[in-house]
Formats: sequence, C-alpha cells, structure tokens
Amino acid sequence: MSLACKPTDDEVRAFIGPQAERYLRKWRWYIENGSGNAGTLWPPFLFNIAWFFYRRMYLEALVPIVLVLGTGLVLGTGVGLLESILGKQFTIPEPVEVGFNFAWAFATSWLGSFLYFRKLRRSVAHARTLGPDPEVALAYLRRAGGTSRVGAALGFLLIVLSLLLNYGVAG
Repeated sequence: MSLACKPTDDEVRAFIGPQAERYLRKWRWYIENGSGNAGTLWPPFLFNIAWFFYRRMYLEALVPIVLVLGTGLVLGTGVGLLESILGKQFTIPEPVEVGFNFAWAFATSWLGSFLYFRKLRRSVAHARTLGPDPEVALAYLRRAGGTSRVGAALGFLLIVLSLLLNYGVAG
C-alpha cells in the first residue's frame, strides 16, 4: 500500500457507508496531504473492540486484543512480584487504574482510526486494480467496508466476557 493512494470522496463513501461524511470531515486533511496518520475517533474510544467488529475489522481487532492481554499479563506479573517482595496483598490505587483505562481508551481511539484509514487505503488501492469501470471498484469497496450489527453484538459480548473474567463471577 502506498501513501500516494488518495481515496476520492466517492470511494470513501462506498467503503464507509452511511456515516461517510463524518469520516470525510475527520480524514480530509490526511487524505489531501498523503499522511499515513489519521488522528483519533471517538467511537473506538467509547466502544473499543465492539467498534472494530462493527466496522468489520476482525483481523485488525486482534491488535488491541493482544495489546490488552499483554498489558494485563505484564500488570498481573508486576503485582504478583510486588506482593512477593512486600509479603502482603497489593492493589493498584484506583486513580492509577482510572488513568490507565483512560490512556488505553485514547490509544484505542488512535489505533482504531489508524487501522481503519489503512484498511480504506488498501481497499481503494486494490479496487483500482480491478479494471477501468469505476462502478466495479465502488461495488468492491461496498463489500470490503461497511458495517455489521452482528459484529457489533459479538464485540460487546467479548467486552462483557472480558469484564466477567477480569472481575469474576459470583459463586
């Protein structure tokens, strides 16, 4: 994928669907200037993995999932080491935990925007190789992009399951 691939407004609309105007306003500068960055978006900030699945970014969702699991493993190991050194139970202070969660949400917002913008550009680059008929390319972009309510429901289910695993279930 080349940063030289500058999607047209019609290509963005075909790929994103009904909310395309919001993304066009957000990404216009990045498209016009050939930037690989894409700023931040509020939906992945608020809805995290569910947004990735809603936007049909199943493979891309593995990035934040692996990062969350890895971070949890590192934090859990760190707390375990502290407990063994101190000889008593250690809990992360609530302000630190809240700050960490906010920082993670912001990082997911940036990561989601970056990965979605990258998927758009890659899809547009591929669509342009399908032949001279722009309708063929736009039809491909509609299939490659769009949204999935089932995906969003699956994403929310994963969030609920992770919360249950993190905070335990009564019993």
